[in-house]
Amino acid sequence: MIVWGMLIFLMCTALLLIGFKYKDTDYMKLEIDLRTATKAYMKKNNLNPKISESVKIFIDELINDNYVNEESAKKYCVKSITYSNGILVDDYKIETDCENEE
Repeated sequence: MIVWGMLIFLMCTALLLIGFKYKDTDYMKLEIDLRTATKAYMKKNNLNPKISESVKIFIDELINDNYVNEESAKKYCVKSITYSNGILVDDYKIETDCENEE
């Protein structure tokens, strides 16, 4: 029983590591840049939603104010970012308007 348990654990761990290895790192960098840009844009424009409220920021606003690189935003068809103020954790939802095939 212990051997089977260890075998299943090792297979699950290997699959998890393979999944992280092949994740799109450019998109992960874009997500981090969009979160940082959204925070800076909201601070600059004094946008402070109450808890459980949200603010929608379109990508054109972030590009025009030089917060985000236009090429990477267009590559992944980013349309807008919706920021929701939570009690413990803030939520950033990236909305796209087309399917990206790579």
